Parts: sequence; C-alpha cells; structure tokens
Amino acid sequence: MPTRISTGMSTRAGGEHSNAKTRSTVAKATTPSSSADSGSISSISSINPRVASVKPSKTMALADLASSLKADGVDVISLAAGEPDFDTPRPIVEAGIEALERGITRYTPNAGVPALKKKICEKLERENGVTYAPEEIVLSNGAKQSVWQGVLACCQTGDEVVRIVDWW
Repeated sequence: MPTRISTGMSTRAGGEHSNAKTRSTVAKATTPSSSADSGSISSISSINPRVASVKPSKTMALADLASSLKADGVDVISLAAGEPDFDTPRPIVEAGIEALERGITRYTPNAGVPALKKKICEKLERENGVTYAPEEIVLSNGAKQSVWQGVLACCQTGDEVVRIVDWW
C-alpha cells in the first residue's frame, strides 16, 4: 500500500492548483506493511533518489539502541550522543522560562546571540586565559554541525580529507 504525503497544495478540476492546504501525493513504500514505519527515510524511496542513499547516523543508532534497552529495564550507560546523565540545572531551566516569558522566542542570528557570545569571551579569558572578540565566536546546535561546517569552510572540491574515525 502506498504512503500518502501531503504537499500543502490542492488540485482543482481541470488541473489548476489552489492555495488550499490539502493535496496528497503518493510515494512508493519499500515494504508492503509500511504504515507503522511510513515516516522513516528507509520506507520512502521515491521522494528523491538521494533520500534512499541516506544512512542512519551511527551515533543516533546507538542512542536509539540504548533508549530501547533502557525501556526494557536494562541498566545502560550510553555514551553515544553526548547526552548528559543529569537533568538540566535549575538556573538554566529558570533562565529559559524567563526568556520565554520575555518573548525571546524567535530565531537567533546564525552565528549566535551577541550577548551570549560576549559572555563566552569573558569565560574564555577568565577560566582559560585566552582572549577572543565576540565576532570570533560562532555558536551552533552541536559538535557535528560545527565540525561539518568547518570542513566545508576549509576544503574545496578535490581536496583530500583524512578522517581518523568515521563518527562524523
């Protein structure tokens, strides 16, 4: 049975497109019983050929395995995703709540919030004895993104990149 995917447009009689939010396109599923797994990349093969070549991250596969084992009652210490084994500290939770209440809910600048970058510079000087200007600091949502963007910034087509490990 094909999986149905909404594209956000509808087709009127005669083939015209309207701005309605309900046009469905059919994507061929790779397994006959894909309804339970219809959202995974591996179950949808006709969106774009590139999608079929995407392999799950080894890091996330290990994190998923650890979560599954924990759900089954197995005592697991997962080092896969770099996830802390403690709750978010209360001052951070309170600062997040305060920011939400103050309406700080929009996208941030691509390189990070200027006030946070300034605080990071102060921390680096105070605790590490190194001096940076805020414009030399870039914040990201994780190490993989930072490493990948660094590689893209430094390497050109045809350059050879030697990886010590295959995590990233």
